[in-house]
Amino acid sequence: MDEDSKANFLIGASALLADYRKQQQSIEEQRGWISQHMDVLGSEQAVLDKQKADLDKQKAKLDKQKAWLDIRKLNLDRWKAHLDRQEAEFDQKRQEVRRLCQEPSSETSEAAVMDALTEKLNDLDLQGLSNDIKVLSGNPSVTCEGTGRQSLLGGMEVGENYLRPEKY
Repeated sequence: MDEDSKANFLIGASALLADYRKQQQSIEEQRGWISQHMDVLGSEQAVLDKQKADLDKQKAKLDKQKAWLDIRKLNLDRWKAHLDRQEAEFDQKRQEVRRLCQEPSSETSEAAVMDALTEKLNDLDLQGLSNDIKVLSGNPSVTCEGTGRQSLLGGMEVGENYLRPEKY
C-alpha cells in the first residue's frame, strides 16, 4: 500500500470512527430519553392502576347496593301484589255484601242474609274493613244504611247502600 492510500485510509477510518462516536452518543441520548419516558409511563401506569383499583372498589360497592335495591324492590313488588290481591278480594266481598243488602226482602230471607253476611264477615279481615264495618262488642250490631231497611237477627239492619254500626 502506498503512502497516499494509507493516508486516505486513515482519514476515512478516523471519519468512520468520528461518525461511530456520534451515532453511539445519539443512541445513548435516545436511551436516556426512552428511560425518562419509561419512568413517566411507569408512574402514570401506577396512577392508572390505583385509579382502576378504586373504580373496581366503587363498582363492587355499587353492585352490592344494586343487589340490595333489587331485593328490596322484589320484596316491595311482592307486598304490593299481595295488597292488590287482598284489596280485590275485599272489593269483591264488599260488592257481595252490598248486593245482599240491596236485594228486596221478598226474594231474600233474613236467615239467608244473616248466613251470607256471617260467612263473608268470617272471611274478611275486619281491620281492613274498618271503614265499612265497626265492631262494637263481642256480638256486634251492624246496620245497612239506605232506603228499604229491614231488621235481621242479632240486631243487624239491612238497607240498600252499606253496613254501618247500629246506634244504641
